[in-house]
Amino acid sequence: MVLAMCAGTFVMTMQSCAALASLAISFPDGLGGLFAGTRLFALDLRALRPECSLGSSVIASYALKVGLPWFMFGLFAVLCLLSKLLPEPLRWEATKAFNTVCNFFQAAFITIILTVIGPFRTFEHPGKGDRSSMLSSPDIDTTSDTYAGLVAFAVFGLLPCFLFITMYAFSVRQSPAWREGNMTKYLQAIKFVLFRFEAHAYYWGLCFLARSTAVSIITLLPNPFTQLLLLSVVMVVYLVALCLVWPWKAPVVNALDALQTGLLLVILLAATRLVGTDNGGEDSDAVTGIISTCYVVLLVAFGIAGVLVLRGKLDMGDKTGSDSVPEKDGAEKGAKEEADKEEKPEADKEAAGAEGHDAGAEGNVAEADTEEKPEDEAADGKENADDNRVKIATQI
Repeated sequence: MVLAMCAGTFVMTMQSCAALASLAISFPDGLGGLFAGTRLFALDLRALRPECSLGSSVIASYALKVGLPWFMFGLFAVLCLLSKLLPEPLRWEATKAFNTVCNFFQAAFITIILTVIGPFRTFEHPGKGDRSSMLSSPDIDTTSDTYAGLVAFAVFGLLPCFLFITMYAFSVRQSPAWREGNMTKYLQAIKFVLFRFEAHAYYWGLCFLARSTAVSIITLLPNPFTQLLLLSVVMVVYLVALCLVWPWKAPVVNALDALQTGLLLVILLAATRLVGTDNGGEDSDAVTGIISTCYVVLLVAFGIAGVLVLRGKLDMGDKTGSDSVPEKDGAEKGAKEEADKEEKPEADKEAAGAEGHDAGAEGNVAEADTEEKPEDEAADGKENADDNRVKIATQI
């Protein structure tokens, strides 16, 4: 589980770096290779040249990326229904299938938002007039029919994002009540919300989503300095809250999250030198060196952490499963134990009543024996008197 959390944090870091590559800043050519790699985590497939298989249609390529979440939801729903035809041990549980899909959506949240809002990221052409074009496709004018089609797909793609955030917030709010009520099915369905965090920080997933949403939306602003400033504010607030709460179950993940947030702050500060007409001027090489160093430190830190986790050299955090969701068998066993506890006092009362009844019966028998004893003694006395009279008569 710790390795999975480390991998998820690394993916989120690369997605944040891909968001930096979407800023309205001309980064030095020396960073082209680094940003090309991070763009893959944002489903920016230009480095793979997908036009060879998908053609040059911008709408087709965009519709494919926007429809991916819907395709995943539909695929898992169909597979879950088809599994009902299989023997019972092979059937999919709907709650676990839902948790799997939401895990994927959560891991790719920044990527999905960055992809969906692509048509809204535009720039104005120099000169007179209000002509604007898409930043990712400068040949598409914002007044064209192609752009209108892309906006329609964007609205369609934003719908699952809003639904996911709403469902996530509702799950965080209801999870304490579901725990107290031992509502196992609901807890299994929202395991992706709880399993990574300590019990006192079960809500941290919302902070995670808030940061991802803010980072994605800030890339839409036209002013590069405003973008850098607001991104820095978001990172500082997140870093301070992280250090105060320390939410992750594994200490290594807390450290990696703090490290990547701090390094992203350094990258943002270095990028401020690129704002302006001289694009960094003679300091562009220094900016390239700082940003490249931050990338190398991130890769080395995550690599070392992964190796140490695999070798069992790191503290795995809470192993008691304080935030784990009980399985079905365990829940049934717990319910049975509770029923036994409730039945035990009643059984004890019945046993005590039976013992009292037996004691009463024994008392009645003793009283009966006591009443019969004087009668027996009187009868014995009468027989002795008769025998004495017989003896006297004989003697006479």
